[in-house]
Amino acid sequence: MALAGVGNSVFHPADYSIISVAVEEKRLGKAFSCHTFGGSSGMVAGPLIMAIALNYEIPWRTAIGAIGVVGIAMALMFLVFGGTVGEGGAAKRRGAAPPWRELLTSRPILLMFLYYICASAGNAGIVHFSVPALGQMYNIPVVGAAVALTVYQVSALAFVLPGGFVADWTKRHDLVMTACLLTAALMIALIGFGLLPFWLVIGVIGVGGAMRGLVNAARDVSVRHSAGEHSVGTVFAFVSSGFLFGGAITLPIYGFLLDLGSPQIVFWTSAFFSVCSVLTITLHSRSKKSEL
Repeated sequence: MALAGVGNSVFHPADYSIISVAVEEKRLGKAFSCHTFGGSSGMVAGPLIMAIALNYEIPWRTAIGAIGVVGIAMALMFLVFGGTVGEGGAAKRRGAAPPWRELLTSRPILLMFLYYICASAGNAGIVHFSVPALGQMYNIPVVGAAVALTVYQVSALAFVLPGGFVADWTKRHDLVMTACLLTAALMIALIGFGLLPFWLVIGVIGVGGAMRGLVNAARDVSVRHSAGEHSVGTVFAFVSSGFLFGGAITLPIYGFLLDLGSPQIVFWTSAFFSVCSVLTITLHSRSKKSEL
């Protein structure tokens, strides 16, 4: 599994780098949104496929092996058709990778890294702890609470593609991200008060998920612009690590808060991190203007 993780580590730097050099600037938002939609669909379908396979009493080793075959098939496809990526069969070359010292001292890039941490922290609370939190707040079974989480995730997936059109339509990606994240924070905070009937919670959390999906393309285009003439893959690798870091450091925090017996705090903490991500976007926008 460790070796599999190492192999998977090149995924985000490579995919965003390919898209950045192979797609015209005016269509970057749609390209990023299509890519995210495909990846998110796979993440939703993967557990379902595995559950169905295991439900039919297929040995677990066979089930995991079947998923591995999919990866091998994708690798072969890239070997055969990889030359079609780019303009005229060859991707455009960009500048050299920036040194790590420059990554750590560039305000726009560092702020996007912080954004990934905060956004990931806010989303992690809902994905991993909304089900037990709602179960405690409304005294409902796990299956019932899981409906709300499903609506959240499906809504996020449904609004990924529209987010690509929005990102290509406007140059003020900071305003798009701010509006989406503040709306999501408001929806999640409302749930935390525990005053809404559960049927309304499902709708409110769906709006929050939709805003999470709508913001993705604008986020990716912002990172692309922050890279400037530097290697896009290196910059995306650096800022994307904030996504993993944010989830890793905040999951124990959410678990501790839930164990305190106040499930409402889970939603308020998630909303707090969303507001923090808005702050990073505001500072990022100002830092970009100061460099012009």
